Amino acid sequence: METPSSRPPRAAPVRAALIALVAALAGVVASAVGAHAALPPAHAWSGEEVARWAGGVERAWVRLTDDNGAVRDLLEPPYGAFNYGTLMLAQAQLRAAARSGDEGLERAAVAQVLGTLRRDPQSDPFHVLGATSLLRDGQAGRLPARAWERIGTPLADWVARIPPFRGHAFAATGDYDNWRLVFAAAASELAQAGLVGTPGGIASDADALRVEVRRIVSRLMPRHAGPRFQIPRLGAARALSDPPWQPPAYHLFSTLLLERVYQSAPGAFSEQALRIRREAGRYALALMAPDGALTPGGRSMEQSWVLAAAVALGAMRASDHGPAASTWRAFAERAMDRLVRVHGTLDDGTIPVVPGLRQAWDATIMDGYASMTQYNGLTLFLLQDAADRWPDGVPVGRIPADAHGHLVADLRGSRLAWGRGPELWWALSGRRTQGDGRYQQGLAALKVADGAGGWRDLLAARPQRHGISSGWLLRTPRGTARLVLAHADGRGGAVRLYGAWRLANGTTYRPAHWRLLARGRALTITTDRLRPGEALDAAVWALPGVLPVLARGSVTPRPCTVSASGPACPLRLRVAQPGAVRLTLAAP
Repeated sequence: METPSSRPPRAAPVRAALIALVAALAGVVASAVGAHAALPPAHAWSGEEVARWAGGVERAWVRLTDDNGAVRDLLEPPYGAFNYGTLMLAQAQLRAAARSGDEGLERAAVAQVLGTLRRDPQSDPFHVLGATSLLRDGQAGRLPARAWERIGTPLADWVARIPPFRGHAFAATGDYDNWRLVFAAAASELAQAGLVGTPGGIASDADALRVEVRRIVSRLMPRHAGPRFQIPRLGAARALSDPPWQPPAYHLFSTLLLERVYQSAPGAFSEQALRIRREAGRYALALMAPDGALTPGGRSMEQSWVLAAAVALGAMRASDHGPAASTWRAFAERAMDRLVRVHGTLDDGTIPVVPGLRQAWDATIMDGYASMTQYNGLTLFLLQDAADRWPDGVPVGRIPADAHGHLVADLRGSRLAWGRGPELWWALSGRRTQGDGRYQQGLAALKVADGAGGWRDLLAARPQRHGISSGWLLRTPRGTARLVLAHADGRGGAVRLYGAWRLANGTTYRPAHWRLLARGRALTITTDRLRPGEALDAAVWALPGVLPVLARGSVTPRPCTVSASGPACPLRLRVAQPGAVRLTLAAP
């Protein structure tokens, strides 16, 4: 997706306003820690219900589309009008109009498509995916007939003129990130569209497209996937995201894109690529928390399209009726439930890209490449696919995180570990990989069972930009050492993590280990004994009302702010006395 450098910097948020806002909210939130308490759905979703919910959002965007097809972005006006997300929004609206006969949806979508087609063809993979999917839907009769009569010929001409893309990872033939899989998903469909492309355009040689799809999924993708490891009770798994940090959001997106390629061009997959498809699928299933959450760290945390990608992936994998079909159905159900429950819709009917926009209408709490128009469009594009593939006849099973003792330690790939005790689910980052606060070492998530079948958050999403880091720092006579965790064993409720305290020059100050216990409604972390002359500084980002207990140390609350998940309150931790460090977090 777009990188932060591809758009101008935003103005810094007005911190005083955020602090005042969170202070006003704190009394409400503290009375029920984890305002996003997960309630068990009253019934399983049906494909019709998924389409109906998405259709309500699609109709809300009709009111924000002018007669020329330009779509208003109320959060960031410069980033509205026409982009790949608005094209995907139009496709979703046309699919919904074909189901419902809604003429308003059809008119707005046609205006948006024609407005896009009046611009020069856009060669980035997201525009190619949106335009190609729209073209293939029209060819297959999945769009309203009147709309297709108006857009079919100019759309085919526009796609036929799309030139090769030279940006992002496409600058060198061996480079790779998720954009490669976006292109592979688009190209696998474009090769089947029967277009006669203009000379030099990507559609001019269908055989060359097929060769490139195979090169991406069978050579580039395996080369850059995360390291393979074992998940107890599931088997071999690996992250499939953007190297080298492998953020979870883009694992979901990449795994979905790989599945789209597999559905349209299974012959492009080598045996190794097929194995990675299975391993990436296991990783996705294992990544989901009991309440459907999927992004304990990394960029694009808490964004709506991640859940929509999980809904679509789960629906696609469940509908193939394989041995894990009921698990994939549950995966799709949890993601859809979380999207509706945690994101929901704003007063104007649109989806907040991140839940925190409900507390602070401020684009700086999300990534610099995110926008309402772009990511509402992508979210709805994915949901319409999910609705069409919804596995209504497949029973709803359970996900791996429903099992007590579930433990995943991907400390060489995403650098994350997470697990499940009887009443707690937790996640942590084993090491700092970049300056972004979402990639810092430290506690990343903690959820407690509410006794009614749901879950409540105790920790907030860590902010991207903030002076207080979640990292654990050891102050030593030789300088400051950072904690780097490299190995874990045990079960989700009782885990030992091993690593080292690393000085700024990369040398090891001394070995380190954590012991993590999830007992009852409390999580306790015990670390190495501090030696004379050493001190430990750390922080956790909690919801209002959560206050940890630190044996022989101090906990200092700092002013709250708003992060992607909503209210977020940093609590500084300090221990300066020799002896073991013991931190306990429990539900109030």
